[in-house]
Amino acid sequence: MNPPYEMFYDREQDRWAVLFEGQSYGLHCGEGFNLILGYYYLNCTLEFCNCWYIITEGVRFNLNEKERYQVIL
Repeated sequence: MNPPYEMFYDREQDRWAVLFEGQSYGLHCGEGFNLILGYYYLNCTLEFCNCWYIITEGVRFNLNEKERYQVIL
């Protein structure tokens, strides 16, 4: 399994990004990943309408731009 990455909102790119080897890589609509919530791994898709959100198991959750999330790409 791939190691977890830190996903954060990058204001310069105006999108969610992951930090990899000191570089910020912007994520795009439709990209899939596993979001780590405690001991749970949620298979998600990143989307944008009026704000960035994820869809997991048919449910939409807005992302908080002030938070950082652990994800597996």
